[in-house]
Amino acid sequence: MVNKIWDVNSHARVIGYARVSTSKQGSSNYLKAQRKGYDRDKTRYGWTTPPFIEDRCVGFSLKGRAGLKKVLNLVRNGHVDAVWVANLDRLWHCENLRDLAKIYDAFLKHNVKLVTPDKIYDLSNCADTFSFDMEGILAKYNRRRLLQHKKAYKKNVVKKGRAKDGK
Repeated sequence: MVNKIWDVNSHARVIGYARVSTSKQGSSNYLKAQRKGYDRDKTRYGWTTPPFIEDRCVGFSLKGRAGLKKVLNLVRNGHVDAVWVANLDRLWHCENLRDLAKIYDAFLKHNVKLVTPDKIYDLSNCADTFSFDMEGILAKYNRRRLLQHKKAYKKNVVKKGRAKDGK
């Protein structure tokens, strides 16, 4: 359950951010599900409504993510109190811990909280910073492990003499 801070600060400016990485995710209901989660929490806690920003099928770094650049611009200009994401991995791409550091620095410098459906991260708090950092490291580890498994599977398929198309 989300920290009660929002119950006493019902006029918080909490921007929503959603990202999908692939065209398959983009054509599914994944963005809609992220928006629905934000709308549910917004209603639940009475947040005012800054924009909900989406990125679709974008690159691995901040350079290709216009939506995230807009979010960071709003953070740096003092227009939001917090940023809501369905999962922390929606905010950064697990292969790019440098972007994670840039996001962290902007949030910390401007005292912006990071909100998920389950937790509010106050990056000036050591325990929350540790959780935030570990999420990033674990996401990168899990992504590498997934890629290794895919590579081993493909190698095994070729070794058994199957064509790449599975026939």
